[in-house]
Amino acid sequence: MKRRPMPQKQQPGGAVLVRGRESYVIDPSPVRQILDFRGLGLDAVLLLGRYRYSKAGHGLATHSHGEMIEISYLESGQQTYVLNGRDYPMAGGDIFVALPGEQHGTGTHPETRGVMYWFLISVIKARQSFLNIPQNEGRELLQRLLQIQQHCFHGSNTLQPTLHSIFKEYANIQNPLRVTNLRNLLLRFLLDVVASAYKTQPITQSTHIRSIIAYVEANLEQPLSLAELAQHAGLSLPRLKSKFKQEMGVTPGDYIARRRVQRAAQLLYETDDSVTDIAMRLGFSSSQYFATVFKRYTLHSPQSARVTQMNL
Repeated sequence: MKRRPMPQKQQPGGAVLVRGRESYVIDPSPVRQILDFRGLGLDAVLLLGRYRYSKAGHGLATHSHGEMIEISYLESGQQTYVLNGRDYPMAGGDIFVALPGEQHGTGTHPETRGVMYWFLISVIKARQSFLNIPQNEGRELLQRLLQIQQHCFHGSNTLQPTLHSIFKEYANIQNPLRVTNLRNLLLRFLLDVVASAYKTQPITQSTHIRSIIAYVEANLEQPLSLAELAQHAGLSLPRLKSKFKQEMGVTPGDYIARRRVQRAAQLLYETDDSVTDIAMRLGFSSSQYFATVFKRYTLHSPQSARVTQMNL
């Protein structure tokens, strides 16, 4: 599990662990929570992390975890991983899997605002015992995980509540059945990941959401309200919010803000228009507010975007 360049010595607030052919970092912070399953008798599942970023952060350096599988689940926001030179864009509800030895990171893309979970599974331990299930079934589950070829795919709607339950149960230290509950929840999550990975039915956007996206694209430089979008799509406002978040992984407001920032970055790079003119053109109330929003999504100031073509 990794969210920053792999150091070779212990960092303040975190510990680098290199055990034989496995390597990972435990580095909790106010916006990063790490559940450490080692010592709980849960065999191969070692760690579960979650970050909640309210603004963009530095990119994730290219790395691997040796003989381990990393499963990342994006609850909300958007993120791009890079593996073997290929970009894998993610939206809320998507899964990214890095298999043993695979070098992955975010390349030139920043880690964006949103909520991300990541699991680390020891292949070495899983071959011996996998969450204490019958050995033949444990080997089958491991084999199915190792044979995932898509790397990035949409997860089932059961994954988010299962992850929330894992965090809740981990904190319930007074429960004498805590470890048993955690084992069952972890197994449920992994089975649902495998089921999602081997689905052949592609996830497509509904007519309503495609209509809204097209409307937003055509009106990025015009004032846009959620009520207007709901009316355009023929949906109630609550239905618009829930349906958009379900299919796109972000709220409508977040999507509009992100697209305006992307459009602004394009204008900054391709034109000589002033920052203030671009801010006003895209509906920001002031150049100062525009700069704040721009940096929240990109980690850069508008001025630096003039000289660097960013990946957003």
